Amino acid sequence: MNFKEIMLTNEVTEDTEIPLCPHCHTPKAVKMVMMGKLRLLPVMCECRKKEVEKLENAAKDAEFQEVVRSLRKNSLMDERFKDSNFKNVIVTDGNKNALKIARRYCTEADRMLSENQGLMFTGGVGTGKTLIAACMANELINNGYYAIMTSIVKMLDNGYRNEDEAYISKLNKADFLFIDDFGAERKTDYAFERIYNLIDSRYRIKKPLIITTNLSVPQMTQRIDMQTDRIYDRVLEMCYPVEITGTSWRLISAKQRYERSLKEVK
Repeated sequence: MNFKEIMLTNEVTEDTEIPLCPHCHTPKAVKMVMMGKLRLLPVMCECRKKEVEKLENAAKDAEFQEVVRSLRKNSLMDERFKDSNFKNVIVTDGNKNALKIARRYCTEADRMLSENQGLMFTGGVGTGKTLIAACMANELINNGYYAIMTSIVKMLDNGYRNEDEAYISKLNKADFLFIDDFGAERKTDYAFERIYNLIDSRYRIKKPLIITTNLSVPQMTQRIDMQTDRIYDRVLEMCYPVEITGTSWRLISAKQRYERSLKEVK
């Protein structure tokens, strides 16, 4: 009598052999008393369990990758930074501490999010602040978080004008908001008001803000005027300052290109 016939009859006794999988040799059924009779109930053998688990994981992975693609599409990040990752960053004395903090932040993303902890990368022009921030944003996106990376200048050019509340609401859907080149925008009442509204809204909904700026902490703690002071005070309250030092990467890159061109001429 085969397994199917046994399952459809009541002819099961204590002596009835439990069918085994011919591949993994684990049970394909268990004995169980049902309605006063001993019956065989089908179960998955170990190799079938692994097969089902593999299919489920593949489906979950495909679903997750679709989420990541959607997050990346909505990140507002410049195309040149969409493939940036920590592995491609050259470690120097000037950026190694910032890289360590950035990596740790991504590892502890859940805690950073729950505690509304932001970062502020400070340093001179071309020292790699934007690159490190982009690496962070991409790492967070790859881990399933919604990260947006933009700049005040881009925001003022792309909709942050007549529909302030709608635009802020869109940005605040992100788990992590990155603002590049903070402080580089034109110093106008119009710009100040919109910057403060965005930062303050982020503060009120308790979501992290990560910014890059050429401004130093001493510059930001100098009392200038009420408009500037209230923005800088709020940023310093939300964001832990991380300084990046060293020679401009743009100068280094220009020098390398020039040296390569000389070799090609020879």
